[in-house]
Amino acid sequence: MGTLNIAIDARLDPGMAGGVESVILGLAHGLSRLEPGDEAYHFLTFAGPQPWLEPHLGGACRLLQSPQAVKRPSALKAMERALRHRLRAWFPSKERAVVKVPRSDGTLEAAGMDLVHFPLQSAFLTTVPSLYHPHDLQHVHLPELFTASEIHRRETLYRAFCGQAALVPVASEWVQRDLEAQFGLPPRKVPVVNLAPFNAAIAPLAPGRLETLARDLALPDGFVFYAAQTWPHKNHLALLEALALLRDRDGLRVPFVSSGRKGDYFPRLGAQDPGAGTGRPGPLPRVREP
Repeated sequence: MGTLNIAIDARLDPGMAGGVESVILGLAHGLSRLEPGDEAYHFLTFAGPQPWLEPHLGGACRLLQSPQAVKRPSALKAMERALRHRLRAWFPSKERAVVKVPRSDGTLEAAGMDLVHFPLQSAFLTTVPSLYHPHDLQHVHLPELFTASEIHRRETLYRAFCGQAALVPVASEWVQRDLEAQFGLPPRKVPVVNLAPFNAAIAPLAPGRLETLARDLALPDGFVFYAAQTWPHKNHLALLEALALLRDRDGLRVPFVSSGRKGDYFPRLGAQDPGAGTGRPGPLPRVREP
């Protein structure tokens, strides 16, 4: 019996992808520590060095690079994209744009992959058997956070990739039931598989490092810590309102510390005083998640 070659889609821009980057690193760390067997794991990345991932690869894990490079728009292009997005939100069109479902660039097929796992929610059409991992269907349950065109795009792509996949693994029974209800997937196609833990991939802090970090960041002795990028659905504002309630009702001041990339929604969080007036904000703006 020959080697089973399994590709894992890791085509992301590190620091921009949020939790799915942790999912990839957890997979890399865990799979690299398996006992030798008949499987080889190929992490599909964009062209070029991958310092965020390579230190975690070992054993049967290796890189498989696409000729494509990470597309990083210039500041001007980013401003243009943000303006177009806001115009679409303010003046929505009733016409649905045609969504082009991406196709493989041939890297997997040329490398002789037997299976590909798409854990990023983005994917592409391929002749290689696939696993597709949609982490949520937030556009169904929080449509106010998306434009009509974005909802249409997600519906089109998610359904295409779920239809292509041999299995659609998810991390919880709630998402399993949601996919079965929303997309009509049979239960046997949607197994619940726990995510690989990312914490195991993190090296222990050197002695004294924690104290140094606390001093350099001017951290208080105790605080609430929330690791999440500032997308509206991450609900930073609700947490701030809860802390404001503790402050105003009970006189309890709890410092709040958060990590993660500052997205388009961050200025709204900085400007909001959860304790002022009713403490309730107006409608959330529609913000595109990368």
